[in-house]
Amino acid sequence: MTMVRVHIPRYSSEATVYKGCTSPPLRPGWKLLLVKATGSRSAWIATLLLGTRNTEGASQELLMARPLRQPGWGLKFLVVHFHNEISDLTIRLHGHQSAPNTIGLAILALPRAIAGILSCLQNVGAFSRALRVGTGPYVKRVRKAMAAAATIGQPVPNSYALWTSLFDVWQADRLAQLWSVVGKADTLSIEAFVFSAAPDEAPPFAATLASLRTQAMPLTRISLGWSVPTTDYVAILQAGEVLPSHALLLLAAEAVRRGQPAILMADEDRIAIDGSRSDPMFKPELNLSLICSGTLSRGIWLIRRDLAATIDGNQWAECVRIEAWFRARTLGLTDVPCRVPYVLTHRRADAEDAPAADLTRVVERCLAEASIPAVVEAGFPVRVRRLPGPLSSRKVSIVIPSKLASDLTINCIAEVLSRTFHNAFEMLVVVTQTGPLTETQLQARARLCADTRVRVDVLERPSFNYSLANNFAVARTTGAFVCLLNDDVQPLEGDWLDRMLSFFTDDAVGIVGAKLYYPSMTVQHGGVIMGLAGPCEHANRYLPKGEPGYAWRGILDQEFSAVTGACMLVRREVFEAVGGLDEAYPSGFNDVDFCLRVRKLGHAVVFAGNVEMIHHETVTFGHHYAGSSEQEDADLLHMRLRWGEQMRNDPFHNPNLSLIPGSEWVPAFPPRLDIEPVS
Repeated sequence: MTMVRVHIPRYSSEATVYKGCTSPPLRPGWKLLLVKATGSRSAWIATLLLGTRNTEGASQELLMARPLRQPGWGLKFLVVHFHNEISDLTIRLHGHQSAPNTIGLAILALPRAIAGILSCLQNVGAFSRALRVGTGPYVKRVRKAMAAAATIGQPVPNSYALWTSLFDVWQADRLAQLWSVVGKADTLSIEAFVFSAAPDEAPPFAATLASLRTQAMPLTRISLGWSVPTTDYVAILQAGEVLPSHALLLLAAEAVRRGQPAILMADEDRIAIDGSRSDPMFKPELNLSLICSGTLSRGIWLIRRDLAATIDGNQWAECVRIEAWFRARTLGLTDVPCRVPYVLTHRRADAEDAPAADLTRVVERCLAEASIPAVVEAGFPVRVRRLPGPLSSRKVSIVIPSKLASDLTINCIAEVLSRTFHNAFEMLVVVTQTGPLTETQLQARARLCADTRVRVDVLERPSFNYSLANNFAVARTTGAFVCLLNDDVQPLEGDWLDRMLSFFTDDAVGIVGAKLYYPSMTVQHGGVIMGLAGPCEHANRYLPKGEPGYAWRGILDQEFSAVTGACMLVRREVFEAVGGLDEAYPSGFNDVDFCLRVRKLGHAVVFAGNVEMIHHETVTFGHHYAGSSEQEDADLLHMRLRWGEQMRNDPFHNPNLSLIPGSEWVPAFPPRLDIEPVS
């Protein structure tokens, strides 16, 4: 047994941090952790971070224990599995009562059988999910599922009331820090524009007005509707949107800290008559597709005066916000992050909503001004169907790595050929092997090459490398666009390729990915979230077809940090500009790494929620790392060293949302924010 006992003074109203180290480092294996707090009888919530130091000097996060409210006597136990040696220990306590003076941590080695059973019992959901998605022999799948359950730890709470009581409390010292930042600016004036379709004395309008009058940051003036701005920033609100008293002060501090960006917007939730809060809307960074949906256009926005002066105004705050973002995009002002990840708007049940017809008109006008052809469907959320325009005749090169050895995959390729309406395409199937094609492969080639658009080439290599196979194929094709496609993917609709092409009428787009389903018609790929389940994971996995998901993000077009290479369309010049897929990733993460490199060049990566395909996952080549844990470890390390910051801070996954697979749309305990809101 190893015991670490440390004492660190409490230095924040939000969290207490205790740090320790082990010498020598703790060996890998199954462990029972016992945490004991002394000096306090209060309840508290704890998170535990275990770190290691690899040969390259990069710190690796191995475990964030799921927090649970503790009994007064302060003992907590957890079964974990260390994959690496552990040298650094951090325990963070969250709460606003008296913190413990000392933390004791005991670590006891456990026999595998006992530890495995205990880890499954402490998180049955994580074990079941890992077992369901695992591959290979059953005994091996059970062992990996046990390890996954231990790595995740205890189940995450799903209580927004608990979350707000711990992480949305603004005490005097936090407000003082905000004032110290705002005070660094000579002047920062704000006026509020309140929009309302009802009489001034209506309850929603009165509630909004009352919340503005209690702001810690004083307003220069409050205007009813739109007028010529005279202050540094204007705050845009609709009747029924009410602000906590710290809202404008925090936004002003963020404006100063970020160099006064053109737009700042924040998260929101709903508030009942009794003051209880629910339905948090934790938002991603603003992006074209989600702006058009209207889902990001509610809640407080702060708009800089020069940008506000370009807006005609409207009866509805939502329409003004959409127009403001499009104006900022035209002026090149959207590169600075706009999102302030704090809940700064509470929407009453009687809050006014812009009519669907008004939202439709403003989206149609803004898209037309941006020269993006589309049909806009009224409703909420607003649905936009992009039109390919002149791209409908551009040539696309579809490249497919395959073994040509499975009837299912050959039938999938044949369906792509027969069910794709876009005629201007070529297809190159690449077979990686050392010898000539077998009789079965020759028959498959003859069947596919009966279509003159198809070629089959052999890449002579002793082992399969997904990145190399695709790079090899792309170099032997000529289309203006390249579609990376797995051989186990089949389209649901014949216009799938035209729908994907339509997003490229926006010059900012570099990559478009499709929505993929398992044969059971539950989601297999709904975009990629960095940091989810460790390095990255698919969003909305197992969401039933047609279900909108959290904040409608299961069905809407939107930007992500990455999309899967199982069905990915990319501009050829973009593919060549980044040098194609990185062949240092032979199996996994190559598509994610590719997307991140494309985004680094300034191109958008779009998930097309209306392009639907079936994906018979891992039919041809099996699991990425079947029988090669060394390769998996090497690729994970490579990802952490190259993309560690993106894994910690995905702009399209709010830091208030969990990174536990299957729970990515519930509140994070704790949020991935600095202990204090302003650095």
